[in-house]
Amino acid sequence: MQLLTRRAVTAAAAAALLLTAAACSNDSSADPDPDSPVQIRFAWWGSGERNELTQGVIDLFEEANPDVVVSGEPSEFGAHWERLTVQGASGGAPCVPQQQSRYVADYATRNQLVDLGPLIEDGSIDVSGIPELLLGAGELDGTQYMIPYGSFYYTGFYNRTLLEEYGLPEPTADWDWAEWEQWLYAARDAIPADMYVTDLAAAQDLTGLFQNWVVSNGDAIYGDGELGFSEATLVEWYDLWLRFIEDGISTTPQMLGERGLTIEENPLALGQTIWWPAPDNQLSQFNAASAGAGAGEIWMDKLPNGPDGAGEVLGASGLSISTSCDGDAEIAAAARFIDFWINDAEAAALFASNNGTVTTTEFQEAQLQNSEESPYVYRQIELARQVIDEFDPTAEVTPVGGRLPSDAFVRFAQAVWLGEQTPEAAAAAFFAEANASLAAG
Repeated sequence: MQLLTRRAVTAAAAAALLLTAAACSNDSSADPDPDSPVQIRFAWWGSGERNELTQGVIDLFEEANPDVVVSGEPSEFGAHWERLTVQGASGGAPCVPQQQSRYVADYATRNQLVDLGPLIEDGSIDVSGIPELLLGAGELDGTQYMIPYGSFYYTGFYNRTLLEEYGLPEPTADWDWAEWEQWLYAARDAIPADMYVTDLAAAQDLTGLFQNWVVSNGDAIYGDGELGFSEATLVEWYDLWLRFIEDGISTTPQMLGERGLTIEENPLALGQTIWWPAPDNQLSQFNAASAGAGAGEIWMDKLPNGPDGAGEVLGASGLSISTSCDGDAEIAAAARFIDFWINDAEAAALFASNNGTVTTTEFQEAQLQNSEESPYVYRQIELARQVIDEFDPTAEVTPVGGRLPSDAFVRFAQAVWLGEQTPEAAAAAFFAEANASLAAG
């Protein structure tokens, strides 16, 4: 009952914060009571199980720190960023906003995030257990704006139940793009006519499968104030997927337009396709959805390698401190909360890499040694460590202005699939729009 009561209070408080201007700052006309707990707000994205686990970590922190009260503000992923953008512009962002490597630069360059370097240097936040590679996913121009607590990268999910049924081999970590394409066509020949091998949405994510393809072929998604790959590369990508549509490898544009993009609606989770690229931390969610649909077990391995090696680029979710955080006491409490999140063993065990593989090496090992851990969490950590140890991935913070190209990538890809633009025309238009955004960033 305590958890339900707190959630109810939190929801009411969050609604009030969004509806009143007074929520944007504390009442400076009243002197704070030195004996009262310090109150900080914490915003994150998630639903269902993740919200329960996050609240569990908050409960553990408050139990260990009775002088601090944490008010939670959960929302789904898109709404989180929309709300944070509005709150940050008005000086009313929560003290601790959850951040991600794909978004942190935009908020940092608007002066909405605190430089965490001094808090690391004075010991308020201990990052000694996090590898430098992963810390870099929260850094911009030498300044640490986010402490990563969960890393992610794209992997290849597949329905191992259906692969066994149709006599198809499971992908391996050492396959290349030519072998991947051969496997897709072999799968097309083996599965029923009313199934597809993969889903067209996989071709529309700038920093998903396409990024691995680009990086493993020697380029990058972002260069210095512009895109890091060529128009010819994008035309080649469009042509590849137009062929996949024609040959029945991929679902059609019309099918993509008839459904949403949630995991529960994904054709892989419904047993309608057998392969799909997704962030590694979604394995448990896909299996929950697949089990609900009676579609079999989902497993994962590395995406294919190219002539320039592996293409994995690590991203991270983590915690920041907002410049809206009002006063030294609140900033100190926020730092304690972040330090607790990344260094408390009980909290790490409870959260169990729910939003990316836990970045603290000690806790990775503890979850691998836990015989009661979910096999999907175990696979997530096991594969992440293999990728880091054997395939030399990079970690990247999306540059300022990088959010618009991601949206534009979807739009121009769909224009190609529907025959509204040629691959060449769409690539040229995408480059003009994306490079203008990056240059202005």
